[in-house]
This record gives sequence, structure tokens and C-alpha cells, in this order.
Amino acid sequence: MTQIATELNGLAVADLAWLNGISPDQPLRVGQQLKLPNQSYLDAGRDAKNKFLALSYFMETHNGQRRRLKAK
Repeated sequence: MTQIATELNGLAVADLAWLNGISPDQPLRVGQQLKLPNQSYLDAGRDAKNKFLALSYFMETHNGQRRRLKAK
């Protein structure tokens, strides 16, 4: 299952196992079908996470306040 997850950028083994209702340590059977998320869905999720982390970092480093820029 690790090899399958690494082929999709942004997919963790635990997420793949959860999506398919199996344990991450459970071996796969030959012919077993798996649900796989679309790569564009994974990309959108990664972009959203990165924006959230950037905003969180900004809020921590600016005392939870944002400044408004004044037009000249």
C-alpha cells in the first residue's frame, strides 16, 4: 500500500487505508480493488493546507492582528 500512496503526490498511507476501510498494516490481496482520490483533489487539499499554515504563521508572528495598508 505504501508504493501506491507514494505514486500519488500528497496521499498518506493512513489516508489511503482509511478511505478503503482497512488497516494500514493489512497486506493487500491480488485483485483487490482500492478507492483512489483524484490527483486534482489532493493538489487542492495540499494548497489549502499550505495557505492555512501560512496564515497561522502570520497571525502568530503579528500578535494575531493584521495591518491595513494605507493608500498614498
